[in-house]
Amino acid sequence: MKQNRRAAAAALAFFLTFALLFSALFLLLEADHDCAGADCPVCSVLALCRETLAGFALAAPALLFPLGAALSARRVLPAARRTPCGFSPVARKVKLLN
Repeated sequence: MKQNRRAAAAALAFFLTFALLFSALFLLLEADHDCAGADCPVCSVLALCRETLAGFALAAPALLFPLGAALSARRVLPAARRTPCGFSPVARKVKLLN
């Protein structure tokens, strides 16, 4: 089950990267095309590529914030476990019989 999820995540990442890369590449290559008029198919594809890139640009911070928070929590939480609380008399199994 875990391998299926990893494969699906890898495929999704590949296709998203593919869409971003080729949308930007198409915009660069066809930026100065000869427009055929109001119903130009190249212009409609260019508009679609612009919308795709704009949508990813808006979604990127929303996707990267949880990743950054998880990575920073990974660094902070192990440091909290190494606090001096681990050196308490109970942790050292000292009997306090006063």
